[in-house]
Amino acid sequence: MRYPTTRRAVALIVACIAPAALAQRGDHAGEPQPDLPESLVIPEAPALSPEQALATFALAEQDFTITLAASEPTIIAPVSAVFDEDGRLWVVEMQSYMTDIDGNDELIPTSRIVILEDTTNDGVFDTSTTFLDGLVLPRSVLPCYGGALVLAPPNLLFAKDTDGDGTADDVRTVFEGFGGLDNPEHAGNGLLYGLDNWIHFSQHNIELRFDGQTVTDSRRTPGHGQWGITQDDWGRLYYCPNSDVLRMDLFPKHYASRNANQRGVRGMNHQVMDDKSVHPARMNPGINRGYQDHMLRDDFTLARTTAACSPIIYRASLLGPGFYGNAFTCEPAGNCLMRTILDDNNGVPKGRRAYDGTEFLTSTDERFRPVATAVAPDGSLYVIDMYRGVIQHATYVTTFLRKQVEERGLEMPIEMGRIWRVRPAAAPEKDPPRLSQADDARLVSLLGSRSGFLADHAQRLLVERRIPSTASALREILAAPRSGMAERVRALWTLEGMGLLTPDDTLAATFRWEPQIRATAARLLGHWPEDDRAIAALDALTRDEDRSVRLAAALRSANHACPARPTRLARTLLLHADDAMMRSAVLSGLHEREVIALAQLAGSPARDDSGFRSALAELADTSLRGSAAQRTRYFDLTAETLRSDRWFARAAGACSHDAQARLGQARHTRPRRGTGRVVRGPPLGPLGAPRHRLGDQRPAPLARARRRGRPPHSPRRGQPRPLHARAAAL
Repeated sequence: MRYPTTRRAVALIVACIAPAALAQRGDHAGEPQPDLPESLVIPEAPALSPEQALATFALAEQDFTITLAASEPTIIAPVSAVFDEDGRLWVVEMQSYMTDIDGNDELIPTSRIVILEDTTNDGVFDTSTTFLDGLVLPRSVLPCYGGALVLAPPNLLFAKDTDGDGTADDVRTVFEGFGGLDNPEHAGNGLLYGLDNWIHFSQHNIELRFDGQTVTDSRRTPGHGQWGITQDDWGRLYYCPNSDVLRMDLFPKHYASRNANQRGVRGMNHQVMDDKSVHPARMNPGINRGYQDHMLRDDFTLARTTAACSPIIYRASLLGPGFYGNAFTCEPAGNCLMRTILDDNNGVPKGRRAYDGTEFLTSTDERFRPVATAVAPDGSLYVIDMYRGVIQHATYVTTFLRKQVEERGLEMPIEMGRIWRVRPAAAPEKDPPRLSQADDARLVSLLGSRSGFLADHAQRLLVERRIPSTASALREILAAPRSGMAERVRALWTLEGMGLLTPDDTLAATFRWEPQIRATAARLLGHWPEDDRAIAALDALTRDEDRSVRLAAALRSANHACPARPTRLARTLLLHADDAMMRSAVLSGLHEREVIALAQLAGSPARDDSGFRSALAELADTSLRGSAAQRTRYFDLTAETLRSDRWFARAAGACSHDAQARLGQARHTRPRRGTGRVVRGPPLGPLGAPRHRLGDQRPAPLARARRRGRPPHSPRRGQPRPLHARAAAL
């Protein structure tokens, strides 16, 4: 135990008798916050000059170097940054964030977006232009369509410079409803242009499509992540909450918002990295909950991530082949940048630490706060350093942290900020690509580049230009034997973004041997929900030998509006009942149709299969979580199958304990027939079947069965048997 028991007891007594006015918003009621030992000597944390700060860094790669690319007063309080197609760095500043420990004056419009450019090609930004100012707590920026989307809560803005002076003079709101003014730590951010031509956010429940003028489409998603979002070569999204190094979605996350009855969609918010340990170069007592036993080691270094943010998948070659596809995650509370190596485990990325006992980049400067990273056109890794003594927002500041901030003078100064450049020391300098001036043929050729920067921007620019004559060159990529897998995938999505993709383009891709191309085709076939060829192709792909293809086809099959859709999905469910992720994918497309699919499984010979039983239980569970009408259909099904297939009726009733609780609540909330109005009703019979329907004098199927004699499984009078008990007997 780190602190003596007596010290903990004293701290608890002090906490109990302290005036209420001293408590912080981040304090947990009744939780003791022991003081640091009086004998502990904490290294000083003065504000250092960039040259002094440079001496505090250590890189785990000995042949790498770190240099200063920009600093105050050119930039102040940077929180995110992104390179545009010409190699200019767009930086988001949040100057009014935590101007004091109480977070006062945060709504003063002093923040801005600046554009940095290195005109001498020496790795140092020598020009700075204020693109947009007068902002309040901006979150992120996405250069596009000759301007930029800017997330300035509560709005998403599109700003454009129309007179060529570098400053936006045409600014308008294109979407509303973003939080972030009252609590900047938990609000939408990210603004990532995805491989699928949608704009993705972290910690927000909407995705958008934008055509340079208006938001043309939107769809709901789970609000995963916290700060920052990135993608890999296949468009899979990665993010992290503050306590996890890396999480991801194994398939597009909007699928997880289709079925409100579903308990959870497997493959969403997947934990890529189990190891949460972190290894800073200095002690870190100045963290918000450093008083908790598991947060600090005996030497008072941060033991586990607590401010993890802004992961990025490195998709470039400059750092070396061993770095391609690695993830970098910022940990500003530990003054370090973490590197995670990703291995493929049957199509599921799994992370492992790159170093033992250290991190990719560490610093002994407590004010070094890496909050974001960006990969330059040449593959250099840029680290965005907010350079603050305090990064915890006032909403969560604890008394423990406030005391240190005041005693050690961490509150000021706040008018600082740095951008650092990491690369191999021997790497040559390269000229920026200037893709805005590239012709269409050049952009098409870059779709197969191993540089994520070049491939991403080439696709986006082609989509923005929307020149129909480009389609023939893209189709040549699809047909040419020499084309790579990633190049073909990008060609498909580029055609889709331009509005030129045809069913023939997509159907042809379903016959490619590369699984990623077939999976992409499966996703795109949903664009034609009434095309019989697309429906047949998706059915075939649900039986594909590759799991990622089967998963994509199962998810996309739900888009087809044919009456046989529940039957098709039930067949897919039965075929892959042993795969929990496939079961979850099918269920996501069965909103309020679970009972129809459940009925399709009656009579199946797969009685002894554990996956089949799990499928029945999950279908029943989602049915009971649905509307009153859905529950009624479920009750009727179990009653009707009771006579013909007792095993199935019992298995369909073998739901979870949570479902049993909802079933108990449903006993008095059944809909009146023909009205949809929920009224109080009599108790339900065995298996959840109603003893009679309200508003209908005809006896329910189970009641009719009882007139012929009590069913053999019925409980004795006065001795009801819960469903979960019957489930154990299956």
